[in-house]
This record gives sequence, structure tokens and C-alpha cells, in this order.
Amino acid sequence: MIRHMIPKRIRSIDFALIGPKEIRNLSTTKVITADTYDDDGFPIQMGLMDMHLGVIEPGLRCKTCSRKLDGRRAPGFARGGAEPHLPRAARRQAHPAVGGHQPGGG
Repeated sequence: MIRHMIPKRIRSIDFALIGPKEIRNLSTTKVITADTYDDDGFPIQMGLMDMHLGVIEPGLRCKTCSRKLDGRRAPGFARGGAEPHLPRAARRQAHPAVGGHQPGGG
């Protein structure tokens, strides 16, 4: 099958930054481990391949939209929220606005 490409012109692209609260609200799951699959080869819940983020294995069903990879394909939900796990003192030093030391502040 030969497909003919139709050129399109993009008029603009908008980029925006969102804050931690918005990221948490958009997240379909909380990611708490960097592990991907268990010993049986299934995605680990709250891991990088959690099935709430979509599925890539045929036959598995997405836990967000209930679609499978085959047939009505699940679009994927790249919205897993991961919280930084830094000691409280390190968090203050890394982010002066949270109450850490500010250079030149005396």
C-alpha cells in the first residue's frame, strides 16, 4: 500500500511549565520504585511500567482506560508522579525558597 504524504504547516507550538501540585493532579499513578517487572514478567504496581500508565504487552489491559494494546489500542498515559526522596536538610539546602541557606544572605 502506497500512502501519499500531505505536507502540513505548523503555525505554532506552545510550551509551559507546570508546578508540583498540577503534576500530582494529572498523575494516573504514583511511582515509588524504579523496578519494572516482577519475577513472572508482569509490570510491578507503582513501578515504571505500572499498567495505569498504559500497556506495551499484547493481551494486557490498561488500568486507566481498560483498553488493550491490540484492537482498541490504549494511548498510553505518561503521567506517573514520583516524589523526590531527599532528607529534609538536603531539601532545604537545594531549594532556598523552602527555608534553606541563601548565598550572600549573611
